[in-house]
Amino acid sequence: MDGGFGKDFGKGSESAAMESPLLGLILDSSEIIAAEIAGQISGEQAAKGITLPADDLLIGASAIEQGYAVATLNTRHFAKIPGLQVLAPWNQTVS
Repeated sequence: MDGGFGKDFGKGSESAAMESPLLGLILDSSEIIAAEIAGQISGEQAAKGITLPADDLLIGASAIEQGYAVATLNTRHFAKIPGLQVLAPWNQTVS
């Protein structure tokens, strides 16, 4: 194969590359920390029987990591993310 995850880097490398979706990505420390926060929140909420959409979870975790609030019409999902300040569009704080 040429290019992408299937690029041949030597014996056995194709399967290793396909098993590592982050191979070749450059992440800064804030993205790594946000991913760790998202994983922790996901696990804690799952233990309570709460499932959050991955995209909302990553947005919320990124906001927490950066010290930001999230302004959204989707307060239902974001309000379930502990430690996240959620602002409704009419400027009322939800959590």
